[in-house]
Amino acid sequence: MVTISIPSQTREEMIPVTRLIQQEVKTRGWKSGVIFVHCPHTTAGVTINESADPDVRRDICSHLQK
Repeated sequence: MVTISIPSQTREEMIPVTRLIQQEVKTRGWKSGVIFVHCPHTTAGVTINESADPDVRRDICSHLQK
């Protein structure tokens, strides 16, 4: 199991993790398999976003602030 710590800067924040995960895969020389992303913290979560529209991240954070 690999653990990656990702610090946040604000209360509501969307932090892209794709590059961090890609770097781990490359560093470890993995060629095939499955990656499971798990966030054990009770006030955090993992979401999938294609990042095609930067407004989506803003809208989600804005909604969470409400």
